[in-house]
Amino acid sequence: RVGPMGINARGFVAEWLTAPWSESRNLSVAQSADTLQKVHEQFDQPVKPSDDQFVTNGFGPVRSCASPGIFQVQINSTLEKIVPGKPGGDSEPLPSHYFLVREGKDGYVMFSAPTKPDPACSGANSLPVDGR
Repeated sequence: RVGPMGINARGFVAEWLTAPWSESRNLSVAQSADTLQKVHEQFDQPVKPSDDQFVTNGFGPVRSCASPGIFQVQINSTLEKIVPGKPGGDSEPLPSHYFLVREGKDGYVMFSAPTKPDPACSGANSLPVDGR
């Protein structure tokens, strides 16, 4: 890749998740690479036409953290199940992920993606989705 993967923290996380792991690994801290690879693979599950369930993801808030240049990007996930005869099927919320990224002069670096928010990242939502 040439240049940064995103123009803001949310864009970086979106690109980081959709890029091949070989590229995303280069934009991740080395000591978290094994754990981050598992998260990356979890978000990169192909859906087959015969599947009766799939996962949808939606962005939540982007919060600044106590340390300058550190942001937390929330992604909420839902397991959607196709149920014959039931319009809309069933859905079940899955744990959210809270991607912790650092902004630098050349873009962003991924630090972690736990399922619990970091209490040091309690700033206002800097990138509301759809005006929320």
